[in-house]
Amino acid sequence: MILCFADDKEAKILKQKYYSIEESEHSSNQLQADLITETNSGIIVKDSDHLLSVLEELYTEFQSTSQIACDSHGVEQYSRKIQVERLAELIKGIEPL
Repeated sequence: MILCFADDKEAKILKQKYYSIEESEHSSNQLQADLITETNSGIIVKDSDHLLSVLEELYTEFQSTSQIACDSHGVEQYSRKIQVERLAELIKGIEPL
């Protein structure tokens, strides 16, 4: 399970400082949130207060069921193994100088 800030003031400052990407009409500026939504692999939290609330809910769920339910799908395509295979194919396709 992955947690991701969507609208946290401090997180936005850190994102601008360390991870700024050029916005374009062809790509999203919320790649992490899009991936989590696409794969249903986590929770997108608004800010630190919402994070605390979500963590409390997850803790309560874990206390009562001894697990935290996660119904992710399609995450296999993002596995390290698959990503390395894709990278290897790209490298194989590069023509030597």
